[in-house]
Amino acid sequence: MICGESSNPLAVFALMAEYPHVLAVSWPNRFPKRGMSCPERALVVGRALALSTKAFVVNACGTMTDEIRELLVYKEEDRAVLWDDRSTGGSCIVAPGGQVVAGPMGPEEGLLLYDADLRECVAEKVRHDFAGHYNRPDVFQLRVNASAPRIYVREGEGDEGR
Repeated sequence: MICGESSNPLAVFALMAEYPHVLAVSWPNRFPKRGMSCPERALVVGRALALSTKAFVVNACGTMTDEIRELLVYKEEDRAVLWDDRSTGGSCIVAPGGQVVAGPMGPEEGLLLYDADLRECVAEKVRHDFAGHYNRPDVFQLRVNASAPRIYVREGEGDEGR
């Protein structure tokens, strides 16, 4: 998933119904100055995603080198924002129960490793499976259009029958 898609309830349920064991979420290297920082949001959303899907979540958060920061400076006041390390990084791995099992990392590049026991996914789903026994298909349903999208559709030209 990409960034905000991981907090889209319909997208999350569509994935949940496929019974994933591992979900990968990519995050940018920072968000605008207002609201939660990218590392904070990735952690909150990653834990919620793991807890609701009962899958391991790998949050891959972008980082910034000093070279990239220099390229992004447009005005001198940009430096304070671009060099604020609290706004970048935050990669982590979250277990199906919502516990952070690796990370979160700081603003540096690196590699997170975790020896996941996929049976944890099954154990969590036995207790609380929103795509199965813990839902109400008589009341709630989700339709997913899995057909290939058409980028160009021409309609209303009056060519019917030719």
